[in-house]
Amino acid sequence: MTFSDIERVTTKLNLIHKVNMDELYDECSTAKPILKRLKEDAEDEWKSKGVAARWVALFQVADLPNMLSITSHILSIPASTGYVERIFSRMANKWSDCRNRCSTELMRRLK
Repeated sequence: MTFSDIERVTTKLNLIHKVNMDELYDECSTAKPILKRLKEDAEDEWKSKGVAARWVALFQVADLPNMLSITSHILSIPASTGYVERIFSRMANKWSDCRNRCSTELMRRLK
């Protein structure tokens, strides 16, 4: 993970207005040795952790508000569209051609 990588992600996700790039550079410089130490201290445990758990471990050790903002945004992006597709599927079951004149109030009661 280099500053260039983080800068590119920040730009692509249009998060430039949310972070201070100078502070982000300092945070990247601070995070590198901490990540290395965390990985070396408990290598087996580190490998078994998921991505989110690794970031949590880093943020518990260091105050990195700009990296936290970017990471929070990235980790909040759903990995799949399954949840949204399920909502549309449920609505299709309730709001069919024969029920197309249902009021919003009736639809709420059908939950």
